[in-house]
Amino acid sequence: MNKNFLTLCYGIYTAGMLMQGGPVVVVAASSIAILIAVTLLHKRRKSMVGDIHESHATWLIRTFWIGGSLWLPLL
Repeated sequence: MNKNFLTLCYGIYTAGMLMQGGPVVVVAASSIAILIAVTLLHKRRKSMVGDIHESHATWLIRTFWIGGSLWLPLL
């Protein structure tokens, strides 16, 4: 179950990153999708403690926060 969930989150991240160069409406939609994925990761990470998937969830969350902190000042 965690593997499928993480695959979905990776897919959302990838799609969101690829769509960031598009029209404003597409960028807004992809940003919202990425925020939803991060919110779900934060909620589900507690159920992954001690599991091999915990490190993947942590990596995705850190990627969002580090990438966002680097990208936001460029706006």
